[in-house]
Amino acid sequence: MRYTIICCFATTLFAGCSASRPAVESPSLPAASATAPRSLASRGIALPSDFAYPAHDTVRIATWNVENMVDGFDDPYVDGGWENDGGRNREAKLQRVVEVVRALNADVVVLQEFEHSRFLIALANEHFPELGYRFFAGAESPSWYQNVVVMSRLPLGVVRNYASVFTPVPGILDSTGRTEVQSHINNRMWVMELFARKNATVHVAGVHLKAGRSARDTAMRSGQVRFLQSELGHMAADGMGIMVLGDLNATPGSRELDELIAGAGVGVPLIDPLAGRGVLTHPAENPARQLDHILLDRRLASRLIPNGVRVFSPLSADAMAVASDHLPVVATMLIP
Repeated sequence: MRYTIICCFATTLFAGCSASRPAVESPSLPAASATAPRSLASRGIALPSDFAYPAHDTVRIATWNVENMVDGFDDPYVDGGWENDGGRNREAKLQRVVEVVRALNADVVVLQEFEHSRFLIALANEHFPELGYRFFAGAESPSWYQNVVVMSRLPLGVVRNYASVFTPVPGILDSTGRTEVQSHINNRMWVMELFARKNATVHVAGVHLKAGRSARDTAMRSGQVRFLQSELGHMAADGMGIMVLGDLNATPGSRELDELIAGAGVGVPLIDPLAGRGVLTHPAENPARQLDHILLDRRLASRLIPNGVRVFSPLSADAMAVASDHLPVVATMLIP
């Protein structure tokens, strides 16, 4: 059985490291939840004694599939071409990724196809310590290198890891005639508590669903979506809101994306702020489709600033393509 791995490492906090952002006048916002939220102290949770929330009233969260971002060291327990040989054009790719992360200047960054959180900690400390990322988490596969990790300036709480969960592949039969099930990519779904402000907890689901366009691939994503929405349903009344973000490998109007947005009959209806806008995220050099998404429940969607979700491409098309075959997506919300 795979145990949950929670990697919330404290590295040196750099005073004034977050680039200041001007305060935004807050609209009338809904209450954080229908019931009074439990305090962190009542749950036995504390924040680091030297941590202070920023003075500005916005939180910026980004998602980016960084395409086979490996650390250059061969892990003997992982047998994969990119991981074994240290990656292709690694130094040029690393330089571009660092440039994009600096330009993003997000409070929270969720990365897909990243080898492991230990590498992310080293990357942050060596290449952009001025950004002040202090909290890290991941749910790495024991045998593969395309994982979903997060770095954050804001504290993290419980991280729910689904690596041990088997999900059905609806409509696809295995060799015995039964519905196929799988667990080998479910570590690429997790839900974490983000302590965005004091007494303001946001549930963030970092997701990298099954790739591919075959009927089996689509069914596998549907199975993952139904499970994830069931989990989100248990969290609906807790905290300030719910966000699902990542490379969903599903385009607007696809069955599995529609299921996720609708709540799959068991969970939380979500809002796609980019719906109908013709947004494209893949491939980076000449985008032709949208695979990368940020979806929010009603409570969080009401906190978005105007045009608060957008695709982010700060470099030339050629330079972005060196970094990854996907473009980042970023959301900015008012959380005073």
